[in-house]
Amino acid sequence: MNSVLTLDIGNSGLKFALFENGKIEKRWKCEFDAGAESVSDLLMESSPAGIALCSVVPEWTTLFLDKIKDERYERVLCVDSGVKFPFPILVSHPGKVGADRLCAACGAIAIDIKEAVIVDIGTAITVDVLDLNGYKGGTIFPGPETILNSLHRETAVLPDLKKIYGPEVIPGKSTNEAIASGTFWGMLGAVEMLIKKSLETLSPGAQIILTGGGARDISSQLDYSFKIDPDLVFKGIFRLYKTCK
Repeated sequence: MNSVLTLDIGNSGLKFALFENGKIEKRWKCEFDAGAESVSDLLMESSPAGIALCSVVPEWTTLFLDKIKDERYERVLCVDSGVKFPFPILVSHPGKVGADRLCAACGAIAIDIKEAVIVDIGTAITVDVLDLNGYKGGTIFPGPETILNSLHRETAVLPDLKKIYGPEVIPGKSTNEAIASGTFWGMLGAVEMLIKKSLETLSPGAQIILTGGGARDISSQLDYSFKIDPDLVFKGIFRLYKTCK
């Protein structure tokens, strides 16, 4: 089988997807504190012919590449600004755009969407714009868990909420409910406004794609038609692996 292990190294941990003959057959997650040993076990279990990764955590990029440097893989691709993307990167400093954002845009191309607003909800929320001319950039603001962590860290008495599950009740009847509802509905409102502003730069046929760990949390309340694809970044990484020689 032609197997390729794709890896998305994000701020909250490592996510893997194993492609067999062009389709995802298995997925894994690994927290940073699990260490390199769990990565070694995963590599042994999946036994890929090739590896492709994108990362926004330089320390783990180095660690992972060091871990596999003595192994014999058909090919190892690390997505960075030197990779040939299937579109021009129409921003001031192309080399500084997060590899995950570009891979999500490549994922849109991989599923035959050439004009889109791409919303990725994770540690950070990104709302990016892809049109027929290329990747046009986007916006970044804190994701829900980042907001919760910040409220706890930067205040004297607000509690440490780990997650919101939404949709939350308004008005909140306790401090916890007030934080949860403020975070959920504030995030939803920001996302909807950014989608609205982004769509104004695109043609009427542009699509909205949701991805990231928090995509389903807001999907039931989002006042737009959209497509959810939790594997969008993986699909973009895999497309780059197959097309960049």
